[in-house]
Amino acid sequence: MDLLSRLRLMADASDPDGTITVTVAWLRSQLDAEGGDTPAPAAPSVCMDLDVSQLAALFKRGPSTIRTWFALGYFPNGYKLNDKEWRAPQADVEALQQRQREAWKRTAKGAQQSNKPAAETETLELSSWRAHYKRSA
Repeated sequence: MDLLSRLRLMADASDPDGTITVTVAWLRSQLDAEGGDTPAPAAPSVCMDLDVSQLAALFKRGPSTIRTWFALGYFPNGYKLNDKEWRAPQADVEALQQRQREAWKRTAKGAQQSNKPAAETETLELSSWRAHYKRSA
């Protein structure tokens, strides 16, 4: 008798609204007796597009920031599902992450080459601000 037939007998002998509890050891023994060493078929690969809340959690930003990113074209293949909810394909998300990594490496390398923090390498021109401040005071 195969495994399905044994399970069918258990189900037929039980209350239709009841539950059946089996131990893992029993289930493994039944599968081994049935030749359970055959691998299960692989699940189909499903690539889900990410919505605004998922992107906000991933990038640790607010939903309004993510919607702004859509408007600015950070996700070039982004789309609105049912003309309501923004979605971004996984490839766009990975591309944005890669662009951010490269930008960080460029700024970090520039600061390391001068042996100064990035804030110290920038010079600010305050003369126009000072002139404006003096006029308004």
